[in-house]
Amino acid sequence: MFAENLNTFIDWFQRFHETRIKWAIIDPDIYIIDESGNAIGIEQKLNVILSNEKKEAFAKQDENREWATMIECIRVINGDIPPFLIIKGKYILKDFAELIRQSRVTLVYSDNGWSNDVLGLEWLKHFNK
Repeated sequence: MFAENLNTFIDWFQRFHETRIKWAIIDPDIYIIDESGNAIGIEQKLNVILSNEKKEAFAKQDENREWATMIECIRVINGDIPPFLIIKGKYILKDFAELIRQSRVTLVYSDNGWSNDVLGLEWLKHFNK
């Protein structure tokens, strides 16, 4: 959706509203889900504004970094679902696990720190808790 054009923005929400009515979708059944990759050890506070003709944006980094994937979900009713963090590895160190346990994050690992079909299924199970 390109919010640069106000009519496109309004049309999208009108279609969303019509779809909700057609299929009787109630607020507790609406979720916003985001999967993002993050470089470990780099704090990022960026606002990227691009024309709707641009398809990709890249940020230069000083060195190679490990990547992690975060899956986050917010419900319209009853707030958020605890984040699902995927890191690169074969196992999780005890000290790190303790730190994560104190938060609301579910920590899992993969060979490259990215999501895959198996972890996607794990997230669905996590999502249904």
